[in-house]
Amino acid sequence: MAFHPIGHLLATASDDATVRLWRSIQEPDPHQLLRRVDQLRKRLVAVRANRDQLAREVAALQAERDELTRQVNHFTAMANTPVSETSSMSHEGHLLATAGGDGAAD
Repeated sequence: MAFHPIGHLLATASDDATVRLWRSIQEPDPHQLLRRVDQLRKRLVAVRANRDQLAREVAALQAERDELTRQVNHFTAMANTPVSETSSMSHEGHLLATAGGDGAAD
């Protein structure tokens, strides 16, 4: 985005390589235009910060989902394993320890 030196034209460009020229129908106030451009730049910075924060939150949620999926798969596999003589329940009844033929203990 760029203003003509006397402020009567504004040139804008977009990602699709389109350039537009905007002409004011009233006498331009360069100070007002600069203030408005400054306000728009500040809003753009805020929008980009929000976008970046949202991207971080989405990535964290995806990592949490992946971990929960891994845990569900692990416990599903354990639930489908028959209880054998190599298992033991804790005294409180909250934990079950098992050992398999592959040498793994869960």
